[in-house]
Amino acid sequence: MWAAFAVLRHAQKNAGKSIGEATLSRVATTLLDALDSSDQDVAEEAAATLGVFAVVSSVADVDAIIAVLAPPAEAVTRSSDRRQLDCLGLAAMLRCAPARVAGADANPALKEVCVCAPLAI
Repeated sequence: MWAAFAVLRHAQKNAGKSIGEATLSRVATTLLDALDSSDQDVAEEAAATLGVFAVVSSVADVDAIIAVLAPPAEAVTRSSDRRQLDCLGLAAMLRCAPARVAGADANPALKEVCVCAPLAI
């Protein structure tokens, strides 16, 4: 399945905005579901693909993904492996689309989590 995400990432880079909104929404759901995969390679590839996804997706889809990857600290009951994947996904999104994720119009929830969340070791 990780190969499918690699192909998807390549298609998103090349097709970009010509991919329909409905397709992009389904891609978002698939990527987020794959983060819970028992296959670590699949989960990591999905997290990496979120970066390219953030470039071509709608603001609403980016906000929805951020809400899943960076929930309020008191709501987090995830394993350390899943938290690591969340961080990988956010890092990929910040690397590929920094203005969409953390710019002036970015989701304030992410800024709050980044500044106020206690370090969970």
